Amino acid sequence: QLSGVLSGNVRRGGMSRAARVIQEERARNPNRTFVVFAGDLLSPSVLSDLFEGEQMVDILNHLNLDAASLGNHEFDFGVDTLEKRVKESNFPWLNTNLMDEHGKLLPGTTERLIKDVPFTPMWGGEAKETRVCLFGAAYDVRETMFKDKERISYVDVMEAAKNESKHLREDEGCNVVLALTHQFSKEDCTLSKDAGDALDLILGGHDHSTEMTTVCGHAPYVKADSDLKTQWIMTLWLDDDGKVNSVDGRLLSLTDADPFDEEIHMKVVEWEEKG
Repeated sequence: QLSGVLSGNVRRGGMSRAARVIQEERARNPNRTFVVFAGDLLSPSVLSDLFEGEQMVDILNHLNLDAASLGNHEFDFGVDTLEKRVKESNFPWLNTNLMDEHGKLLPGTTERLIKDVPFTPMWGGEAKETRVCLFGAAYDVRETMFKDKERISYVDVMEAAKNESKHLREDEGCNVVLALTHQFSKEDCTLSKDAGDALDLILGGHDHSTEMTTVCGHAPYVKADSDLKTQWIMTLWLDDDGKVNSVDGRLLSLTDADPFDEEIHMKVVEWEEKG
């Protein structure tokens, strides 16, 4: 829900509060803060039943997302509506393994995001650049689709994610490799083991619960709650070569006691009034 969820007398989550946090983090750590969502952006919500996710893309465009990946609810309104929403987005939708009926990447989606970012070595010294790379992968969404199922084909998520991690590390010269995944926690655990040190961090969706796990394989994985009730701020500490030395996680739980961004708030109100 755009405005969060009422829990007792407290409203939790919501886009305008998330926007305020995003602005603060970008100001604190400019040019190397990435804002990402790991699927189920377009649906489900009451407004999505009316606008088929159009309101979500509008708001997310104002957040200046760096990347999103596909979840099963992206397909709730069919493949053609998804294509339309992807075209309306001013951010890339990362996808390595959900294909059309001809085995080609779903229209408008892209396999990876590669960005060279500045950093200062942990123990000081001159500023340098490092290459940060992200990709997206999801479970076989056909299992839970009720529309256009026959228009989707699927490449095994583990195989696709391992191959992409290796490709980014070896062929694209990526020092930092991040996966946006949409699958259950136990699958993220398996991926963390299987990908080895080719993968640094998994940012996951689908479970609708808050979790940070560091004991599966090389890459820790984190998940946040639905409706932005919780958010993770992950800090990657780099060594002198720009590779990941360690990962810290800070968990935020947003309520109506937290400040919000007024511009995004007014956008949300606009859509709610339309609804």
